[in-house]
Amino acid sequence: MPDKIKKLFRFALLLAAVYLVTYYGSRYYLMIKRDLAPPPQAYLHHYVHKEPYIQGPYEFQKDVKNALATIKKVSPEQYEDVCKYCVYIELADLSTKISALANNRTVYVFRERYDKDKDSQYYIERILVHETTHFIQQSENRVKNVPAEKSEAEALASERQLLTALKVPPDIIAQVAGDQLLQLEWWKDNTQIRNAMGRN
Repeated sequence: MPDKIKKLFRFALLLAAVYLVTYYGSRYYLMIKRDLAPPPQAYLHHYVHKEPYIQGPYEFQKDVKNALATIKKVSPEQYEDVCKYCVYIELADLSTKISALANNRTVYVFRERYDKDKDSQYYIERILVHETTHFIQQSENRVKNVPAEKSEAEALASERQLLTALKVPPDIIAQVAGDQLLQLEWWKDNTQIRNAMGRN
């Protein structure tokens, strides 16, 4: 009798394991198909190299790698945050007024804005620390309880921290990352962008 119970117990464990793998595997597959999760190779790369996986043309990949190296050199804490919270960076084909969007450990840099602004003052570096601030907010469950304007003000402050470490003149910092930019209320476009990209 005890032998039968052991076999039944093992069979039940096997069924439970198959169910969990099937359930979570199919869920993850559907999330990838809807662009709601980074692909498996991004998680593997992130785990092995401790840096985000970069998806896009060579020039974009080079720009992001250079930006990561710059952040690492002048602001190691912010670099560690980018590498910890960001798994995947993708150049996305979507026409929008904003530069980037952080969602599910992925930073989407929008091609139209990237092509236009990539040569401006530390453009990719600012995007990475800005969106990483949103990842930190999400990880601490502060997104739903805090007004969007306050979240964006915190992200702009992280940009100013980086630009100060880069010894950018204060007037330029104020121009590209000052709190007056909050009057643009760019975050109100995010809902439309998420819907356009298959997000809810």
